[in-house]
Amino acid sequence: MTMELQNNTPFVADMMQMVDAQGREVQLVIVKATWLFDSQLPAPPAQAAPLYRRAQRCRLGDLALDPLQQRLLEAARKADDWVDWVGADYGLPKPALDVLVAGHCHAPGGRACRLFEAGLWIDEQQWLIHAHAPRCWRPATLLGWRIEPLGRVASVPMHAAFSFGGQMNPERGPQIFLAVKGPPEEQTRLSLLPWLEDPRAPIRTPKDRPTPAGWNHWPSDAPHRQRHVGACDEVWRQLRAPRPPQDFDPRFYNLAASALQLGTVPAPGTPVRLLNLSSRGLDTFAWPDLGFSLQVQSQSGLRPPAIDLVPDTLLIEPTLRRYSITWRTAVLQGVGPARLGQFHLSVRRAASRPPFAQSKR
Repeated sequence: MTMELQNNTPFVADMMQMVDAQGREVQLVIVKATWLFDSQLPAPPAQAAPLYRRAQRCRLGDLALDPLQQRLLEAARKADDWVDWVGADYGLPKPALDVLVAGHCHAPGGRACRLFEAGLWIDEQQWLIHAHAPRCWRPATLLGWRIEPLGRVASVPMHAAFSFGGQMNPERGPQIFLAVKGPPEEQTRLSLLPWLEDPRAPIRTPKDRPTPAGWNHWPSDAPHRQRHVGACDEVWRQLRAPRPPQDFDPRFYNLAASALQLGTVPAPGTPVRLLNLSSRGLDTFAWPDLGFSLQVQSQSGLRPPAIDLVPDTLLIEPTLRRYSITWRTAVLQGVGPARLGQFHLSVRRAASRPPFAQSKR
C-alpha cells in the first residue's frame, strides 16, 4: 500500500516521516490555515502562509529600519547577521501553544519618538512590550552611569536580536562593555542598550540583567529553551546520541517566549487584539471555530478511531494583515500488517476540551 495523505480540506497540509525523542518512527501530519484580519473566510491561496520546511531567515540589515537603526547596525558590524524570522513548520508537536508575532512595533500615528508601547490581548490575557529608540550608557559621575537616547524612531523590529542577550545586545558584564578602550564606534557598539524591553523589568543600571523580551521566534540557544535540552554528557554521547538525552523536555520545541506559551487553546470566538503592531494602530480578529480530524488506515485495513489534531502555533504577521494557525499530530508508524499506509484529513468543529491540560508546565 502506498503511503499518502488525502487532504479533504481547503488548507495546506503535508506529512513527513520522523523519529521522535524516544527513537520511534512516526508520521508527522501538519496542516496550516490562514485568515486575513478583515475576513472570517480562509485567505485566498495567493495570500495564505505556506508550510515552511526550513526556517525563513532574514538579514538584519534588510529589515525595515529607520536610518539611525541602520547606521548603528552597520557600526556594530551586525547588518550582515542572519536570524530566523519565521520558524520551520516540519517539527514534532509542541506541548504548549506558541503565540508568535513576526513584525514590528510601531509608534502611534507613525510619529518618531524615543519610547512607545505595543500590546497583545487574547481574551483577558495581556502582554505589553516597550520599544526604544537606540540608546547607550554615558558616564554621569565618577561612579555612575546614565542612559542617553541617541534619537527617535517610528518602528522597532520585533525580534530577539534586539532584546537583551540578542545579537545587538549580548550579555556583557559592566566592566567589559563600559570600561572598553578603543575607537569611538567600538565604544558605542559595546555600550548599546536593548531596543525591546519588558516594561515590568526595565534596565536602570549597568548591572541589571532583565528577562529577554521579544514576541517572535526564539533561537535554539535561548536560555529558556536550552534549559529543556537535558544533559548532553559523555553517557549521552556514548549511549543515546543523536537521540535527545533521557531528561529531554519537549518544551524545547516551543519557539515563543515563555510568557507566550499558552497551556490552553483559546475557545472559538475568543477576541485577539493587537496594539501598535502595525501602522494601523489597532488590529483585531477572533479565534476560529475550526479543527481537524485524521483517520488512518493500516496496511491490513484496520481503521482505529480518528485522531484530533492539536493547534500548537499561532503566527501573527501584522504587516501582511494575516494570521495562521498550525495543527500537528505524530502517529506511530507501526510494523508489519499494522504499518500505516493511508491518512485522511478532514475539517471538523473546534475541540471542546483544551488539549494542553495535562502538559507539564
